[in-house]
Amino acid sequence: MTEPSKLPHPAVPDHQPSPGGIAARARAAAAPQYLAGLNAEQREAVETLDGPVLVLAGAGTGKTRVLTTRIAHILSQGRARPNEILSVTFTNKAAREMKLRLGQMLGQAVEGMPWLGTFHSIGGRILRFHAELVQLKSNFTVLDVDDQVRLLKQLLQAENIDDKREKLVKTHFVRRLAPLFDLYINDAFATAHRSQPSIAGLPELLPSAAGRLMEKELDAVSTLLEEPKRPCVYSLGGAKVEDKLPVIENILSRGKADKILLGGVPAKLFLRVRQVETKINDEEIRDFKQFLGQAKNLTEKYRDHIEVPLDLAYEDKQGKRIDRPVTSTYTEQEALDIGSKTVEKYSNIVGEAATTVANGPLGVFERNGFDKGTRELLESMAKSNGYTVIGGGHLVGLASIQGIEEKFSHVSTAGGAMLSLLSGQNLPGVDALVRAATRMRMSNPLA
Repeated sequence: MTEPSKLPHPAVPDHQPSPGGIAARARAAAAPQYLAGLNAEQREAVETLDGPVLVLAGAGTGKTRVLTTRIAHILSQGRARPNEILSVTFTNKAAREMKLRLGQMLGQAVEGMPWLGTFHSIGGRILRFHAELVQLKSNFTVLDVDDQVRLLKQLLQAENIDDKREKLVKTHFVRRLAPLFDLYINDAFATAHRSQPSIAGLPELLPSAAGRLMEKELDAVSTLLEEPKRPCVYSLGGAKVEDKLPVIENILSRGKADKILLGGVPAKLFLRVRQVETKINDEEIRDFKQFLGQAKNLTEKYRDHIEVPLDLAYEDKQGKRIDRPVTSTYTEQEALDIGSKTVEKYSNIVGEAATTVANGPLGVFERNGFDKGTRELLESMAKSNGYTVIGGGHLVGLASIQGIEEKFSHVSTAGGAMLSLLSGQNLPGVDALVRAATRMRMSNPLA
């Protein structure tokens, strides 16, 4: 494979971008806008340009924003051209979102840059392993188009990822590994909502059981869905409206929650239902159009149970936080957090709750000054005498930074799997363990 430094660049000497390219326009600006809002650690990660150009990222990792900004910085500094960077994401949706965000950062669409959505279970080691199977160097930093096609075909043929269990057991992964083991233990609750060979394929062929962590996680969520202590309060935020709406529908329709406290994108959606105008960025508008009708139906049925912000926090011209009531219909800027009055209201509700569950930040907590809503919600939960559960990488990470992680009744290792259970869905990984247990009982009824 051709190394990045040896790639041909016709009519452009010394690997420099053309005068009218992305890098030239970026250098004309005093300070790149895409660096605004990053903290010191994030900025260092973005501006450190040494190392491979291969980027591995995925939705929900908490690193997607930094990695996307890093790609923008690499391009703007002329360290690589778009066709020299392969961005590997865990899902095709993540690839689309990162591509859109990259174009927004640079002020123009980035053409010629390959994006490879390899599904959630593909990590760096497996990617490099399969690269070797199709005669690619395992220390690659650049893939050309033909190599990408060969690699993707090999991945699909060998792994058959995210499919029905009947097909999973026939994959190269399961057929090669299953005969080598006597027992399968799944202790990865965070991946139990995936139907993949290592999760739902191996248990079909091996005696299998849940690990202690899996057991603990399932017990915690079962408590929430069966007989939670009342009042039971949920705080739902973050950016993924599609994950939160099914949870709201399920727990309210079954009478398992008394209050839903909304922040992040879900709050904006339900504020729009209540005729409150808020600025929506380009990445969120597709979700708004798709889910507005569902939010309207939920509001009609459960209006008294769904709490929306009283005020929202914005950034003023000096970069400082300013709170505005939602009645002011302030749409010039995007809201970055719930406002102080909302923080106080939500904290009081949590303080009186016997059960509190939180998933997703209430604002853009990575930006200085706009972590107030999320931080104070977590502090209120930590001080509570009730049963408290937090889940998702953002909340768990922030609780750890605050030094209060040990003060919650249960800290889930999962985000998506926890939400899937709370929304009433079955988990393929758990279903596979149940089937394995049934087979073992039938083969040894006296055990």
